[in-house]
Amino acid sequence: MMAAGIFLASSCMHLLPDAQNNKALTEWGCEHTGEVFLAVHTRYHGDKKHCFRWANFFYGCGFLIVLLVEVLAHMLQRHYSKAHGQGQDECEALLVIDSRAAALDNLARATGYSHDQIETGEYGTRGARFEQMRSTANDKEDLHSHIHGIVKGNPILALVVFIALSFHSVMEGMGIGASSSPAWDILVAILAHKSLAAFALTLEFLQHNVSKKQLLITITIFSLMTPMGICFGRLLVDSNRATPAGGVCAALAGGTFLFVAIMEIIPQELQDPRFQLEKCTALLAGYGTMGMLSLWT
Repeated sequence: MMAAGIFLASSCMHLLPDAQNNKALTEWGCEHTGEVFLAVHTRYHGDKKHCFRWANFFYGCGFLIVLLVEVLAHMLQRHYSKAHGQGQDECEALLVIDSRAAALDNLARATGYSHDQIETGEYGTRGARFEQMRSTANDKEDLHSHIHGIVKGNPILALVVFIALSFHSVMEGMGIGASSSPAWDILVAILAHKSLAAFALTLEFLQHNVSKKQLLITITIFSLMTPMGICFGRLLVDSNRATPAGGVCAALAGGTFLFVAIMEIIPQELQDPRFQLEKCTALLAGYGTMGMLSLWT
């Protein structure tokens, strides 16, 4: 919960103000205001200059982008899970057919009749059913094996989780890179959050029977996402000081931090009724500490 407080304070008191104080982004908002809107604004508010708040706009965009990525990831997971559930039902039906065919085989051996005698004699109806079920089982044998493999594990679901978590990591790294001052406190919060995310990602891959080699490669790539975001954010700030890129980057990262705090960490922690007071204390401590640090940064 302390990490949630740090993320929340970093979003509201560190990254958003950095974006709002970006002179290039502010001037860009003033220059790109529509002429029709300016005419209406001048009529009702006089000659006071109006600038669109791009920093706040991109701050909200950062929140919404991550939210949409999360929703899309959950939709894909539900879609594949539902498809696999139907596949498992087909497997169970095929197993029933196999068991019935085996029972009729036993009947043929017990009575001493051949299959031709069963089909044309006393057991004609049962013999016809026997041949039909045996044919169906043979035709579906490959499908049975294929579905069984899918039910056992599907790497696509793990890939969806990997993409969503990687997007989070890049956006959070951009917040550090675009920061106008040292952000060691934010780095500590990100490391704590990413360690839990890496653990969850590993469990997801193991659940879907991904090979150890693929798991190692994926975790290595995931560990590079946040440094990549830091480099990208720093590159925008260093090479484009006269443009709004640094402010946009900080605003997007701020929206991401807000999402992580209020949509991921806090709800999950409060679902457990134990230690509620201690959790709230940790949340306030993290928020208050970052608030105090903002006075000197």
